[in-house]
Amino acid sequence: MSTPSAVRARIRAQLARSATLRRVVSWARGQQPARMAKGTVAPPHRTVHLDYPVAVVGLGRQGQSILAALAGMGYAVVGGCDIDVSRLAPLRTAHPNLFLTESLDALVARAPGVVVVATLADVRADVIEQLARGGVRRILSEKPIATTVADARRVMTIARAHGVRVVMHTPRSHVPEYRQVGELVRRGTLGALQRIDLRFKSSGFGNIGSHFLPLAFDLAGRAPASAARAWFDQRRAISRTAVFADRNGYAEFALGDGVVVSADNREVPFKGPATVTVTCAGGQVVCRESGVPTWTVFDASTNATEERRFAGGAITARGEAAVRLSLDRCIETLIEGESGHDLEWAVAAVEAIVAAQLAFTTDQPVSLPLPVDVATPFAFT
Repeated sequence: MSTPSAVRARIRAQLARSATLRRVVSWARGQQPARMAKGTVAPPHRTVHLDYPVAVVGLGRQGQSILAALAGMGYAVVGGCDIDVSRLAPLRTAHPNLFLTESLDALVARAPGVVVVATLADVRADVIEQLARGGVRRILSEKPIATTVADARRVMTIARAHGVRVVMHTPRSHVPEYRQVGELVRRGTLGALQRIDLRFKSSGFGNIGSHFLPLAFDLAGRAPASAARAWFDQRRAISRTAVFADRNGYAEFALGDGVVVSADNREVPFKGPATVTVTCAGGQVVCRESGVPTWTVFDASTNATEERRFAGGAITARGEAAVRLSLDRCIETLIEGESGHDLEWAVAAVEAIVAAQLAFTTDQPVSLPLPVDVATPFAFT
């Protein structure tokens, strides 16, 4: 049996090792967010632009969720639009003070400062074009930005021609923790970037991949040069309809200079939370999107590992809380922040997903950029 003095000695040794680990990693010196006490909840991110006029186009399930979130947060919601008039009657009952219409021109006439596009993915490019021609200059689009290479590039052309800022509703790219990792990569703090590995839930590679791939390209600061290889499972029938879901699978993308991005949403054996792993020559950062964001930093020079928990909560929020946090952050970026390469990465993600599908069907690497008229091999979402 251990004596009390022996127990105290072991505790002192463990504390000393913990203190050493805390000192090992210097990349976040002066930047590290405050740690949260165990069990605490980070305060919600709030913007100062609640009086900025916002509207929603597309009032299906996601659009209604967004509309309710914006109204619930106190944003100046000027109205909503949907071509399915059967959706408008119950919404008018739920939101009697909102302007709800089936006419996009009528909604644009209300001069919204930001418009959220939550329509079906295959018509988003058309809606964005009509909004841009109508004078809307800030557009937040649900993901994916489009389902074909031609439409994705058309959105890019429209944005440049009309001076429109378009941000895809992919909140990960705007989360402070991920932005900090991007700074690490750009500064070379952990050495040259080698690869970024994305592991996410099985809900369609194109569907969820359009969330994560823009993040990977943003962290790396570049778009892919090719889809190196890809594997997809068989199509899965949705409910009792004849419609088929996007396949789940694995794909690797070469970004040049030996840098690789992998994306994996195979159902087996993955059971855990989404994980983003950034590997550099001198270290590694891992984020597991479960509970409070946990960052495991490995320093290759000392062979030491440190695990941290950061405040923020934006990565791991679920349900309505997630919608509110992501809308807040994206709208703030649209109004006053620098959207940077947001649209470029969203378009690159569409091309990458299509290229991965082509690599699977041809069993050959596919170079990027793709021809503008290339067909999407199978369902995107």
